[in-house]
Amino acid sequence: MYERCESCGVSVPYNSNCPLCGKFIREGERAARYPTPATGRKISAKKILRFVFLVSGFLCLFIDW
Repeated sequence: MYERCESCGVSVPYNSNCPLCGKFIREGERAARYPTPATGRKISAKKILRFVFLVSGFLCLFIDW
């Protein structure tokens, strides 16, 4: 969904600024570019695996030393 900038005449994505003049195209609530983080804290499997591999790597280095 594109709109035209009144001063430049350039097609600009909905609810954003004109790349030439910097004017905000549509007045009102701006669209969120990034989602807001969840309120609850969750530990992902990727973080757990990273921790396990780091600890096991240090253990292997310590035992080998």
